[in-house]
Parts: sequence; structure tokens; C-alpha cells
Amino acid sequence: MLKVAQQASSGTRSVVKGFVYSTAVAALLASAPAQANDVDEMRAELQNLLDRMERVEQNQTQTADMAAVSTYTRAIKRSYVPEIVGSQRTHWDVRDRYIMPETARGNGVVGGDLPGSFKAPGSDTSIAVSGSANFTAVWNGGQNHVFPTNQSATLVQTDAGTQEDGVVDMRTLGASIGVNSSTPTDMGDLGVNILLTNDRAPTVVNQNLYVNDTWMPIANVSLGNWTFGQQGSSLYGTTGGAESVGGLDGLGTFLAPGVSYAGGSGGLSYTVALFAPNSDGFAAIDGVSGSQNLPDLHVSIATAMGGMSLGISGYAREYGITQTGTCPFTSLTDCGGEETKAGFGGTIGISVPLGMDTLNVGVAYGTAPRGMGNYENWSRAEGEQFTVNGVTGSVVGTDHSVITANFKHAWGGTARSTVGATFQSLNQAETDTSVMLSRSAQAIANIFWSPVAAVNMGLEANWINVIRKTQNAKESAGVYFKVSSSF
Repeated sequence: MLKVAQQASSGTRSVVKGFVYSTAVAALLASAPAQANDVDEMRAELQNLLDRMERVEQNQTQTADMAAVSTYTRAIKRSYVPEIVGSQRTHWDVRDRYIMPETARGNGVVGGDLPGSFKAPGSDTSIAVSGSANFTAVWNGGQNHVFPTNQSATLVQTDAGTQEDGVVDMRTLGASIGVNSSTPTDMGDLGVNILLTNDRAPTVVNQNLYVNDTWMPIANVSLGNWTFGQQGSSLYGTTGGAESVGGLDGLGTFLAPGVSYAGGSGGLSYTVALFAPNSDGFAAIDGVSGSQNLPDLHVSIATAMGGMSLGISGYAREYGITQTGTCPFTSLTDCGGEETKAGFGGTIGISVPLGMDTLNVGVAYGTAPRGMGNYENWSRAEGEQFTVNGVTGSVVGTDHSVITANFKHAWGGTARSTVGATFQSLNQAETDTSVMLSRSAQAIANIFWSPVAAVNMGLEANWINVIRKTQNAKESAGVYFKVSSSF
């Protein structure tokens, strides 16, 4: 604290203080003789004034220091957040959706280390809350008018039946709320990441009530380069997803409890992960259950080359069956015990910037995969992982092939369009009799516009053709309109 008797020169602000002090002293000398107590009171008032001026100076210095703090290492989006559908996201993070105000640093809006976060009182923990909401309307003129669930068009359309067409529907699927935290520790940043969405299942309509089914696709703890808990895999994230209203199915989706480690150096990044086992992707058989004793292994690498980004991923997993009851197979010599095999596969994707435009291409192939092509999302159990020979009880892995491509064009300002297509094929054993997907082709074309930051408005034409084993081909086409926003 500055003392009146010790006032010294310290630049412009000190000159101002000296002027105030000199003026006060001159006023004392020019006034009538004062008693000692009057002089003491005026000295105290002057000291109080100087103290307040010093506090103002300190606040101004702190504001200048705040403005000088470096920006976040993650790219800051200032115009809009692309509407990448949930089925094509490899992870969910508040930093992917945040739009930073131009004056955030200068006016102290950002108080924590995460974008849009604040420091919890009494701690060094940054907490960020994010959310999104949307409204989608669709006119479907094909053989199925069921609304896409989890933003996955193929997931719904492969179940197409002969139903009424020319239907208009409206939904709010895909709304979400997320919470992220970050606390610095000696082992790296400690984070907790939680996401809730309302698209676990189709909306249940009960007269005047539209009831959503909420679930938690993300719930994990991160420490440094490690992540523990429910999380997405980078296996199917080797190529850029398509900005879409109704959803263009990409290489696939994978969400499961697991442990992953992400690192990188020299322009190369990598992720290694182990995920909880599951071997239920076959047609149900009495007395038999799926068997997988070891976790799935996922490995991904990515790099940038001359402006392009390249990603390569692979997986290895165990799949099979074990008998739990009466032998269901014709050959009694093959009854009893367990049979498991190993399945392998991978993906490769490339993103190429073309001026203001972007081209994304991805290919996936594998035996007995999980989530490839989005066909297996939620409950299937039709032989999408493997089939079981009804005579010998032997298991045969189902081969999957997926190719997807999308091209994004910028019209200027925030207007942009995406055209894209995906083709997938499942080659199950000839002895299998289940009515499962064999071929699927899908195409989209849309235009998006962001009238203000964080608001997306899109109009899209979405077409799909599906062939299921032993059935005739079915197709469906719809026109989708969507308005969404996030914070």
C-alpha cells in the first residue's frame, strides 16, 4: 500500500497521483489555520484516495495480462459449427462445438482452461457445459417413413417394409447436453467427460406426448494421454464425416467401455485402445450364446501430407459361441464346448482440401466387425458378425465392405453444400437362412446456411436402396429440413 509520506514518481499514473497529492497539500496551506486533528483527517482521506487509485491500476494490469494469454491450441471456429451427424463422430467434446466470442479474452468471459468454461470456486478445475437442440421435418415418399434414429439413415431404411408413403413427420432427435472438466495435475490434465442425448430409440408418440429415449453415449475419465470409460473409437474416423440433415452412413460407429492411449510426434498421431468384448451378432439359437473371452483391439494412425490428411486403422477381435443348454446341432459329435475364431479388418481414409472445398474418401473391410457401416447399431443379431452352421455348429465370420465419399463446397459466407454416397455389402455364409442386409446404397445432396454463429439451417434430399437376403430390393427417398443450434 502506498503511503502519503513516501509518494514517489512511477510513470504517468504516478504523475497523476503526485498531482492529486500536491493539490491537496496546497489546499491545506491556503486554508485557514487548522487544528491538528483536521490535518490528520485530511491526510487519512488523501491516503484512502491513493489506495483506491492503486487498486484501479492493478486491475488494469491484470486485464492486460489476461488479453496477452495465448489462444487455445484447438482451432477456434468463429462462423459456424458443421452439422456432423452423431453416427459419424469418433468422440464428443465441448471444444468441438464451442464458438468463441471475438472479445472473450478481453472482457473476461472465459475464466477456465477449456473454451467457454469457468473455474470452480476454490479449485483449479475448469468446468464447461455445452448443449444442442434441433428441429427436423421430413417428407418421405418411399416405402418407409420411420424417422432416422441416432442420425443413421441406413439403420432405419434397411428395415423398410411396404407402408404408406408421402408422409410428413417432425422430430427433435439428436438434442444433447454435455459437461467437460479439466484439472491440471503432475500426470497431465485430469478430465471428466459426460454426454447425454435423446436419440437412443425412435420417439414414442402417445396421443399428444412425444417421448424421447435418453442415454449416455460418453462417460469417461481422461488423465494425460489416457482415457478410461465409455468412449468412441477412432477406428471409423479415418475420413471426414459428411455434413448432413438425415445422415449419410459413413464407415461405421463404435461406442463401448474401454481404455485408450493417444500420442504422437513428428507429424504422426496414433491411438491404441482395448474395448469390452461382445459376440452377440448372430441369429439366436436355443442352447447357444455368444462367446468372446478377450477384448477388442483397435489401433489408428494419422498424418498430414501437403495439406491432405491420411488415416489408417485396424482391429483384431475374438468371436464365437459356447453351448449353454441342449445341443441344437444335427451332428451330435459337434456338441458341447466352445468355438471361437479371430476376426481382423481395417479402414483407410483421406481428406483432401481443394481450395475452399473438401473431398473425403474412406474404405473399410473386415471379418466379423462391430459397427462397420452402421448396420449393427443397437439390436440386430441377424448374422452381421458371424453365422453358425446348423449341422456342425461351426462359426463363420461375415465379411463387410464399405466405401464412402463426400464432397463439400463453400458457396461464400456461411452457405455450403455437401454431396455424398455410401455403398456397403455384407457377405454372410451361404448356409445362413436369416433375412439380413446384403447390399445397401445411399446418396445425399444438401445445402446448409448459418444466418448467425452456432445456428445451422439445412435442406437435403436423401435416397437409399436396400437389398435383404431372400427379399426384393426396397428403396426410399425423403426431403429433410433441419434447424439446429448449440452452445
